[in-house]
Amino acid sequence: MPFNKIIAESMDLTDTYAFTGTVSGAGGITEADQWRVSSSFGMGGSSSTVITSNLERVDTNGYARIGTGMTESSGVFTFPSTGIWRVAATGVYYDNATWIYCTMNIEVSTDGGSNYSIAGVGSTSANRPSNSPEQACYCEILLDCTNTSNVKVRFKVTNDSQVTNIYGDSNATVTGFTFIKLGET
Repeated sequence: MPFNKIIAESMDLTDTYAFTGTVSGAGGITEADQWRVSSSFGMGGSSSTVITSNLERVDTNGYARIGTGMTESSGVFTFPSTGIWRVAATGVYYDNATWIYCTMNIEVSTDGGSNYSIAGVGSTSANRPSNSPEQACYCEILLDCTNTSNVKVRFKVTNDSQVTNIYGDSNATVTGFTFIKLGET
């Protein structure tokens, strides 16, 4: 008789066993949220602007949130729980000039919003024909939120000497932000 047949006949595969231990590190994603700029707005030449308005939680085309989600007030985002977070930002810009240079910064505060430091930068620049005026940039960071009262994020856009518009839409995410909790701190 072949060895594997002997093994198979000697095993009782109908037994059930109660699990009494604990599983660690297998909790999965407990928080995921997306926000976007809901309508376009303009910026003067050579300016930096923290995005403080025209913000909304994504709510169309099959969007789903996991967990509580972020809270937002005047462009400042507060985390619902401590942990290691992936924070990503996409910015889309347009103007009628042939040269465009813009950045999207993720800024982090560790003192409740009193001071912010740049943690991530995405930039775009192009010399292009005026009939293709849109440019996009992307950046992301991994952030250790050790205290939900102190750790905050906000997003700042900067442009060159040209008047620039930040593209927003309430039906599709064009300029937007993603927050995913990856694990515990």
